[in-house]
Amino acid sequence: MKRQVAILGGGISGLTLAWYLKKRGLSPIILEKEGRVGGWIESRKEEGFFFERGPRTLRGSSEATLQLVDEIGLKSEILWSSPAAKRRYLLFGGKLEPLPNSLRSFFSSPLMRGIKGSLLKGLLKMGSFGEDL
Repeated sequence: MKRQVAILGGGISGLTLAWYLKKRGLSPIILEKEGRVGGWIESRKEEGFFFERGPRTLRGSSEATLQLVDEIGLKSEILWSSPAAKRRYLLFGGKLEPLPNSLRSFFSSPLMRGIKGSLLKGLLKMGSFGEDL
């Protein structure tokens, strides 16, 4: 009789764990509270545009990741980004905003307003930059 293992969550980590446990002869059971597996990962095509929720990209340079994708039979499903698509955008406040690609664009980006405020508050709270560390 195969041993069963319960995995809490059907996100990418839970699904990957289930794959490797199954390869070792175990019988994993994934318990997922949502109506679908994938966790934060979700791909959607609307009005001719392709949208990714959650992780934005898969680093093709990771040999282990590409091996896993190949093992589970999804290698032919990989959509490689075009070199022309170097500019990436996030839907923020109902508007597509470009991701910062330089220090200058970081400080002027609407995406970074909240982060910059939090960083500044943290630095001010520390006093003379490290006294409280």
